[in-house]
Formats: sequence, C-alpha cells, structure tokens
Amino acid sequence: MNKLKPAILSLIFFALTGICGRIAAQVEIVSLDRELDNKYNEGIYYALPKNKIRVDIWVERVDIVSGPYSEYASRLLGLDNVPRSNSTVYHITGASMSSFSEVDQEQFYYIRIPEKNKNNIFLSLSPEGLMQSAYWHETGKASEKKKQEKDFEKPIFRDEFMDVTVPGIIEKVDTFIRRINVDTTTFEEVFFRKTFIEKSTEQKAREAANFILKLEEDRFGLITGYQEVSYSAETMAYMNDQLLNLQNEYLALFKGKTTTTTRHYSFVLEPLPDNADQRKVLCKFSPTQGVLDTKSPFGEPVTIEFTKAGNITKVEQHHKVREQAKRKSTGFFYRIPDKANFTVRAGEGILTDNQFVISQLGTIVFLPFDGVSEVQFHPETGSLKYIRIKEK
Repeated sequence: MNKLKPAILSLIFFALTGICGRIAAQVEIVSLDRELDNKYNEGIYYALPKNKIRVDIWVERVDIVSGPYSEYASRLLGLDNVPRSNSTVYHITGASMSSFSEVDQEQFYYIRIPEKNKNNIFLSLSPEGLMQSAYWHETGKASEKKKQEKDFEKPIFRDEFMDVTVPGIIEKVDTFIRRINVDTTTFEEVFFRKTFIEKSTEQKAREAANFILKLEEDRFGLITGYQEVSYSAETMAYMNDQLLNLQNEYLALFKGKTTTTTRHYSFVLEPLPDNADQRKVLCKFSPTQGVLDTKSPFGEPVTIEFTKAGNITKVEQHHKVREQAKRKSTGFFYRIPDKANFTVRAGEGILTDNQFVISQLGTIVFLPFDGVSEVQFHPETGSLKYIRIKEK
C-alpha cells in the first residue's frame, strides 16, 4: 500500500496540472474597471453599444405680403378678407422619432487571450470597437448642423409684384387763351401747355382692375371659340394658361402674395434609467416666432418623455442572484435591452409617439466562462445573436 502512494500522488499531481493548464488556456473577459496583473496584458478590447433617440421636427413658415392695391380690392373687384398688412406665421407640420446606436464609453471590456490557447475564437469588430459588425453613422449626432438662418429668413419686398402701370405717369393738357389788342382790333390767340403728373394709387388700381376684367373676357372668348380659329388642344391649353398666369399676377396686386418655406430641426436624447418618466424640453415654439431656444420666455415648450416597459424585471432579479455566486472568471459580457415608450409633445398636444428598444435601459449579463467557442452580438443593441458551445 505504501508503494502505491507515490503513484497515486503522481496521478493526482498530473491531473491537477492538466486542469490548471486547461483553465489557464481559456479566454477570459474582464471589465476595464478591474485592475489587471502583468500576465493579463495580451488581449483585445471591445465595447457594447448604447442607443439614442433623434427627434425630427418640420416647421412651415408662411409669409403673407399685402398687395399695394389691397384697400381697393373690395370696391373694384368685390374681393373681401384680403390681407391689409404683412404678417408671418409658423406651423409645425410634422414630427418623427428614430433610434441609432453608438459606442457606450462606460462599457469597454478586455478579452484576455492566453499564450497557449487551444480554442477557436471567432470575433468581428467594427472600427469603433463594437462587437460583430456594429453599425454607427455620423448624421445621428446630438447636434445636427442646421441650415443657415439667412436662407430661411429671406426678406420679401414689394419688388416681387409686377409693375402694371407702364408708364407710371399720364399726360395733362391745359388750355390757355391769350387776348391781344392791336389798335382797335382785339383777337384771341389759343395755345396749349402740356405737363405730366403721376397717376394716383387709385388710378393705378382702376387700370389694373379693368385689365383683370379684360383678361377674364379674353379667356371666356378663347374657351367659347369666339375667335373662330380652330386651334389645337395643346395651343388652347397653352394660351389659357398664359392668360390665367397673367391674371393671377394682376390679382396679387389686390389679394397679396403668400410664400411658404419649410425648415427641419433635429434633437437628440440619450435615455437613461434615472430620467425615465421625466419631461425634457427640446425647444420652444411660437406661432409668430417659430422655433426658439429652451431658455426663451416666449412660446410653449416642445418636450419628450419616455416610460420603461419593464419587460426584463425577472431577468434583472435573477442576474443579481447569479452575480453573488463565487466564480473566478466570466465569459463575454452582453446586453439584454428593454423597451421604452416615447412621446413628443408641443404644450399638451402630442406630436408623435413610438416605442424603441433601448440597450442602456436593460441590464448587462455575461456568458459562462467555459465551453463557449464562438459568439455574435446584435450590432444595434449589443444583445446576444449567435453562440456556439463546445462539446464536452
């Protein structure tokens, strides 16, 4: 029996040596928050993504310019409710939300690869360090460049109205009679002196109104065939369009002009567990001034808020118990995301609402340390997509 002890001890020694060697040859995943020994210097870094919400808002600006003959519109043409002064109004015409992913700087991990590695490891990293072909685009920035204000705030001048009074002056003829006495004979010499005076606004308005009525008659005659000329359908349509366009230009002198431009705004929100169920002000909006800064005393606030769905509550509770277990190392870290409901409001009115999967609202868990040879992640959320487990 005593002779068997050295043999048994040798077998135990070699068995333990093989187990330790096998454990030491495993790939180990550690968080960057953990201090590493010198022997852990060789390895690869990877990161998990986080999600942000981009809110896009479209605002329409309507510039109303009164016509120079607006005060005569009702009397000469019977047009009521025409604008008598210039004005500008803004409307929110649309809003939408979308999500995008980027690197979470708080979630970097280190893949320690031992010198004697016997396992086959399959990894795919993006240039940013996200696992398995993670995707991240530059137009999702929090601060998207806005268009130049000068392009949107283009002033409107009265020069946009066509000048229908050509020439803008009329001829005035005055008659003078001069009596000449020669001896006992008296005769009269008649001569004329011409001067030019500028037409009044009412005279110009009457001329424009008469021309509008004349164009209406010409269009009626064209459509009814008064000209007795057999024009083709294309020619008839072309002439009618030209007369109509000219008539609309003259009508604008009374009705005014309306110019509409649209502007696009983008805002970015990073949802965090601490700011759930809280409204964040994106901007302020005024019907007379448009989109304003959040600190402006004017306008009503445009806000966004979100509520967690709470779909992974049981997973979080179970993982807390799992973390309490004593283990030397862990496998790959990955996310289990949660959903959230987002709502964008202007005042108390809802502009848009949607539901998105948000990585950072979920929890971070890890794979087993042993037995995993290949793993892939969803690039948008960092959640588990594919795993290969070794046969024992």
